[in-house]
Amino acid sequence: SSLKNASLNHKKKIDADYETARTCYAAALSAAPNNEHALLSAATFESNFGRISQARALFQRAAKANPRNAATYVAWAQLEERVIFDHDQEKDSFSARNRTQHAIFQARRLYDQALRAHPSNTRALTAWARFELKRANNATGALRLLRQASRVRSGGKRGGGYRGGCVDAIVFASLGEIYWHNLKDFDQARTAFRRGIAVDSTHPRSYLSWANMEAKQGNLNQARELIQQGIWGATNGVIDKPALAELWRAAARFAAAQHDTPEKTRDAFRHALELCVAPAELSDRPHHAERVFLEWHDYERSLPPNLSRASSVLNDAANTLPAQASLWKALATSSRHGNDFISSSYSDKNNIISGSPSSSSRYPNSRSASSVNSPAAP
Repeated sequence: SSLKNASLNHKKKIDADYETARTCYAAALSAAPNNEHALLSAATFESNFGRISQARALFQRAAKANPRNAATYVAWAQLEERVIFDHDQEKDSFSARNRTQHAIFQARRLYDQALRAHPSNTRALTAWARFELKRANNATGALRLLRQASRVRSGGKRGGGYRGGCVDAIVFASLGEIYWHNLKDFDQARTAFRRGIAVDSTHPRSYLSWANMEAKQGNLNQARELIQQGIWGATNGVIDKPALAELWRAAARFAAAQHDTPEKTRDAFRHALELCVAPAELSDRPHHAERVFLEWHDYERSLPPNLSRASSVLNDAANTLPAQASLWKALATSSRHGNDFISSSYSDKNNIISGSPSSSSRYPNSRSASSVNSPAAP
């Protein structure tokens, strides 16, 4: 079938690209076997492709080449996080649970080493906090680490209680999310998001998370204003295409939910897709474009019958992302069920920003547009 052939061709291309890149890394390391940057880059590459043992060996070499590089330990810890996730898929297995506990220990040890190498590294603190929250279910430890990060002075010095010192917006966005999701302290969350925007008005995540929280609290006008501010702010900085695409996607969902003109809603979807379908984004994050396509398709289906527009969106999606099986499935389902193939995405006010399309639909993109030896949980 065409779907099977497309998926097979996509896999062959990925395999070929992997072997080409691996050959280049091998040549670089042959010329400079102790170059920490080449070692870290090669280790991260192997980690991204799931080659766990190869990645660990390269991380070990990178750490030996420069024991003071916190980035090496953070990237290595994130590899161990992947191991935890893989083992979590086998929760009923006693041996899998033991491996998970060992991986948690290893990740904490590596994060601890990162902070010993660079105690004021806010990215290491934030990464460790994310690990404690997502992998170890330790919100208290995550909050402690983020509070520590928020007290770091700019310029690399420890800040103690210096209130204006930290200039890393990710710290405050992460703090806000914990106050919101885990502690249900909405005022503290707003304070954290506001500080994140104050230190970096171009950082999209602060706007997105804050807007999402306000939308779920029923403050739709404030949420929509935050999304618009985020688009203006993110466009003025070094553009993070995936994050800016998420802002435009949220703008499209608001426009649809609040019954703006179809052209205004389509324009927001179009902006999101233009960011998602750049070659690098299609290669690394095809699901971003897929999600926008599917939501655009659902939107067209929600309007007074105009099946040709909805079908056109799905056809563009399948042609742009031929290896995404869900798009071909959506196309087939749409052909069979006609007007019954409509998502409820735009009838749920709590689902405006973070909601995902219905499982029966997927959108294509448009061509137009602790101690080292015994680390404890924090």
